[in-house]
Amino acid sequence: MEVLGFRGFKTLGTIGFSVPNGEIGSGLTVITGPNNAGKSSILEFEVPSNS
Repeated sequence: MEVLGFRGFKTLGTIGFSVPNGEIGSGLTVITGPNNAGKSSILEFEVPSNS
């Protein structure tokens, strides 16, 4: 996923998500960072509010 111009993402940000392959723990993507780094914004960008 690439994010540009959404909330705090003034420069292009790229995030690669894991893909499940049937093994325990596969398909898990963890987003970490300091407060106000945009972690919640990434989720709001990816998941539409009407879902």
